[in-house]
Amino acid sequence: MKSVPISHISSLPQSPGVYMFMDKKTILYIGKATNIRSRISSHFRSPSPQGEVFLKKATTVRYQETSSDIEALILESSLIKKHRPDFNVLWKDDKRYFFVGFTKENLPRVFITHQPALPTAENSQITIHKFQTNSKSQITNSKQKSKALADTSQKSSSFIGPFVEGGSLKRVLRILRRIFPYYTAKTHPPRMCPYCHIGLCPGPAPDKKLYKASLVKLKGVLGGKGNRILSGIKNEMAKASKHQEYEKATILRDQYQALIRIMQHSSSFSDSEEEPWVQEAELEIQRIFCTSRKISRVEAYDIANIQGKDATGSVVVFQKGVRAPSLYRKFRIRIKDTPDDTAMMKELVFRRLGHPEWPLPDLMLVDGGKGQLSSALAALAARKKELKGSATPLLSALAKGTNTLFVYSPKNLKDYSMSSLHPSLQRLLTLIRDEAHRFARVYHHTLRKKSTLE
Repeated sequence: MKSVPISHISSLPQSPGVYMFMDKKTILYIGKATNIRSRISSHFRSPSPQGEVFLKKATTVRYQETSSDIEALILESSLIKKHRPDFNVLWKDDKRYFFVGFTKENLPRVFITHQPALPTAENSQITIHKFQTNSKSQITNSKQKSKALADTSQKSSSFIGPFVEGGSLKRVLRILRRIFPYYTAKTHPPRMCPYCHIGLCPGPAPDKKLYKASLVKLKGVLGGKGNRILSGIKNEMAKASKHQEYEKATILRDQYQALIRIMQHSSSFSDSEEEPWVQEAELEIQRIFCTSRKISRVEAYDIANIQGKDATGSVVVFQKGVRAPSLYRKFRIRIKDTPDDTAMMKELVFRRLGHPEWPLPDLMLVDGGKGQLSSALAALAARKKELKGSATPLLSALAKGTNTLFVYSPKNLKDYSMSSLHPSLQRLLTLIRDEAHRFARVYHHTLRKKSTLE
């Protein structure tokens, strides 16, 4: 691990990793970070009561960069377990440690629980400690046992941990579950469940051997053996292909590629980072548009009217998959008593683009089909001079009736059935479209009431 004086924290790297506040040779506090420099600086900007104490004692910061947040999470777990620093809150309250449990059933389940047993001095040097337990009393004496722990307490289970933050651990498992689907419920219905349809559950009748092999890989990643697991998957993939087991080889290829992506480029634990499903949806947008451009801000446009009367237009904004109501805008359409949705859409987009003080979106999503898409494109062309120097937003339309997504590019116009899209992208587009529709209708109803009173 590298070391810098407290006075030189501005020289720290802006990468994932773990850090230690040191008083000479004594470790005071251990933490992990998506951005080491930013995280350590935040300790000084707004220290907790506990933090104020160890910051006064600290003379240096030691740190170790990692290739991903998952690696940082596992390394932090290992170091805290090994050194038990005085100022880590969890040293004083062992119930707050988190472990991932694996039941010993025919089709094992995976769950998160609080610490099932305290580490002993004998095993404290082990990087990731695996506990075996066969009785309720061995798991924990806490009065507030989690439901999952109580459910599995009568059966032999293995545990991997400790992990410090329950929230980070849950986000890790949400990502890994897409690669290695697993069960969380004691019984599975005879038919496909909702989790099956989005690839998070092995289904009602999985291949037991393959399922258990998948859980071994999941344990390996959580246990800090990610590179070994990757190597193993690569070898399995080669063997399956050699024996013409192409379906198995395809599954292994997808696992390998997904695991490479999250281990090398993951930033899933930052509080400001979007949910994993949103990241997945953004990747799908990039794939559909054949672009490497980051998709963070999406704007959706909708029109509400009755036969052209009291027509309103809405602009809703989503940033990293989250609604940003303070950025919403509403327009009273100026075209009078003309039930022409395409003309109204052109007016809406044209007027919206007439506000250079509003940041341009990465993706524009208009409500409607090819007609509305053409109208939005015409509005963009009309504002071309004013938008010069800015990155032109990607443009798409979503038709409610046929549930079809139309995607525009300078070379061609593509259309996709919503049912053919990735579940994460379906979810994001539906969420944004429905919000734009709701916002437009609210303003429309307000205008109708005023018209009635007049």
